[in-house]
This record gives sequence, structure tokens and C-alpha cells, in this order.
Amino acid sequence: MSRNQSARGQALVEFAMVLPIFMVLLFALLDFGRVVYAQNTVAQAAREAARFAAVSPSESKADLIRQTAIRMAPGLGLTAANITGAGCANCFYPDGTDQGDRAVVTVSVHIDILTPLISQLMGGSFDVQSTSRSYIP
Repeated sequence: MSRNQSARGQALVEFAMVLPIFMVLLFALLDFGRVVYAQNTVAQAAREAARFAAVSPSESKADLIRQTAIRMAPGLGLTAANITGAGCANCFYPDGTDQGDRAVVTVSVHIDILTPLISQLMGGSFDVQSTSRSYIP
């Protein structure tokens, strides 16, 4: 066996040892990116829904508030059940709808971790939630 063939075999063995570690780190980074995206998107959806609720206050606009939040969160698969008010599902105006009162919107979503090893270490999933409060002008 020549020295050149031995070096190629060594490089192959080293590559086979490093590849799984590299792949786990790569997929962990992708999972972390998904969670950060979800947190930013949920915060933006809650902020926009609260702004919409404050700009045109009405107790009958719960469905429109939810639609605003869902529209602002592409890729997360939000449903109406993910968007709640303060204390109950439809309590978006806990103080009323007069000038100076609050509009409160909470958006939450469940993010599953896809990388098997990281999923076992981190508990399998993250619950991401954001609450936004806006005052009626």
C-alpha cells in the first residue's frame, strides 16, 4: 500500500467521524432559526392586530382582529384559536372601547423541533407567545 492511498483512507475516516457532528450542528442551527423566525413573526402579528383593534375599536370585530394576526404570520399556520384577548378568547378590549382604553392581543404558536437529538435535549418543542397592548386614541 502506497503512502498516497493511506492518506486518502485516513481522510475518509476523519470525514466519516466529523460528518455526523457537522450535520447535527447544521440542523440545530436551522431549528434555532425557525424558532427565532416564529418569535419575530408572532410578535409582529400581535402588534399589528393590536394596532388594528385600537384604530377601529368595536367589540364585534374579533374575527377581523384574528384575520389581521393570521395575515401577518405567514408560514406559521396560525388559526383563530391561536389568537386571544386579555383573560378570555374574545376579550380584546378589557377596559372597554372608549378613548384611552386598551386593546390587548395575544398570539401563541407551538413549534416542533425537527432535529432528533436536539429535540430530545430540548424537550421536543417550544411554545412561542407574544402579547401586544395598544391604547385607543
